[in-house]
Amino acid sequence: MQARKANKDSGNSELNKSGSAYKVTISIIFGLIGFVINFHGFNYLFPPYSVAILIGLLFPMLISLNWGWKYGLLSALAGGCQSIWWIWGPSNGYATFIVVPPFTLWVIWHGYFAYLRRKRKDYRWWLNKYIVEIPFRILSTINLYTLARWAITLNPPPWDWAANSANVIPMHFSSFVVVKQAVVAYIILLLADVLLNFGFVKRFFRLKERTPPAKTA
Repeated sequence: MQARKANKDSGNSELNKSGSAYKVTISIIFGLIGFVINFHGFNYLFPPYSVAILIGLLFPMLISLNWGWKYGLLSALAGGCQSIWWIWGPSNGYATFIVVPPFTLWVIWHGYFAYLRRKRKDYRWWLNKYIVEIPFRILSTINLYTLARWAITLNPPPWDWAANSANVIPMHFSSFVVVKQAVVAYIILLLADVLLNFGFVKRFFRLKERTPPAKTA
C-alpha cells in the first residue's frame, strides 16, 4: 500500500514538474513574440496625433489571465512589456521610467485577480476583468497627469538615444494619452476574452473545458 502511494506521489510530482516547465517555456516564448510584434503594431491617425495599438501586450496578458501573475510577470519581463522602452524611449526620455513600468504592473494586476476568480466557486461581479480594470485605469490616469508630466520636464537625459526628447507636454496631449491607453487596454482584454472561447486555445493553455449541463426530457 505504501509503495503504491509513493509511486502515485512520485507520478504527481513528475506531472507537476512537467506542467511547470511547459508554463515557463510558453511564458517566455509568448514574451518574446510580444516583444517583436509590438514593433509592428497598428497605427491610426487622429490628427495631430497617432494611436499605436501595442498588440504584443496581448501575449503576456493571455499568460497572466490563464496561469496567474507569476507566469504573467515572467512573460512580461521576457519581452512582452519591455519593447516599449525602445519604442517610447527616444521621445519620452526620463518620462519613460514612469510610463513603461505600469504596463508590467497591469499584467500582474490582472493575473492576481484571475487567481482570485479561480479560488472562488461563486461568481462575483466585482472580480470581472473589465471591472477590476477600472481602479487600475484611475491609478494610471493619476500617474500620467502627475509623475509623467513632471518627469518629462527633466529632459533631455544624458544618453544620446533620447537627446531629442521633449521636455514639455501640453495638457491636451496628456488627456489624449489617457483615453488612448484606456481604449487599448480594453481592446486587449476583449481580444483575450474572444480567444479564450476557442477550444484549441483552451487546450493549448491546458485549461479545463466546461461541459454543458445534461438535458432532461
